[in-house]
Amino acid sequence: MNEYDFAVSGPWIRNSRTDTEYKIEVDKYVRVAFKGSTSKMDWRQNFKFWKAPYKNMRDKWYAHAGFVEKWKSIEDQVMSELVKTEGPIRVYGFSQGGAIAVLAHECIRYHMPDRLIVTDTWGAPRVVAFGGRIKSRFEGIVQIQHKGDIIPHLPPWLFGYSHVGVQEKVGNFSFNFKQNHMSYGDD
Repeated sequence: MNEYDFAVSGPWIRNSRTDTEYKIEVDKYVRVAFKGSTSKMDWRQNFKFWKAPYKNMRDKWYAHAGFVEKWKSIEDQVMSELVKTEGPIRVYGFSQGGAIAVLAHECIRYHMPDRLIVTDTWGAPRVVAFGGRIKSRFEGIVQIQHKGDIIPHLPPWLFGYSHVGVQEKVGNFSFNFKQNHMSYGDD
């Protein structure tokens, strides 16, 4: 199973309070994936503004409130599983799952600084607002974006949001949402 297929297919572990779904698999390395938007609750959370992801932060930064809520609802479970593992960690996510993967990446990097972590996202929206001082925590993220896909342009940069890591543009520019956002796994 390739990375994209792992990122978008179940079975998933679900937090029913926030409808956040994820999975963890240990093989050659530890793989963690977060599911994209599929429910009405997911879409309501997609339209929230930013907030500080932690209390009492030395370096103040902000992230999208809906994605922070989703990550925080599963953070303890994910992190408690990861501390039981060894070796490199690969994190994946498509669309909203990519946004959650970005927050998971930062958390893992902060709490497990000696672990190698690489994160791949497909069609992920912007997550971080005003986070320039902590840019190093997002090293190792690759955000794959179809040219013309509107989701990676949301929330707008005018509200202070920016992508983190490296953006890789693929495909041709067009205004077809389904073609641009739903076909990342197509060859």
